[in-house]
Amino acid sequence: MSKKARLNLPDKDKHSKLYAVSKKSGRSSGPLRMGLTGVMVTPKMYKSQVSHKNKARAKAGLAPIVETN
Repeated sequence: MSKKARLNLPDKDKHSKLYAVSKKSGRSSGPLRMGLTGVMVTPKMYKSQVSHKNKARAKAGLAPIVETN
């Protein structure tokens, strides 16, 4: 699959890491945020971490984690 040109890159000064990632891959994944394990992750990865953790907590009979935006 061919990579398309990025027309709207993130600001290079404010989001240097995200700029480098989207410049390399040709896709924008949104601003990075702190994940559940203490590592910076994309919003999609954070949502999957919360979902996975909530499934495990439901099996143990605990209350789910509230997803924050």
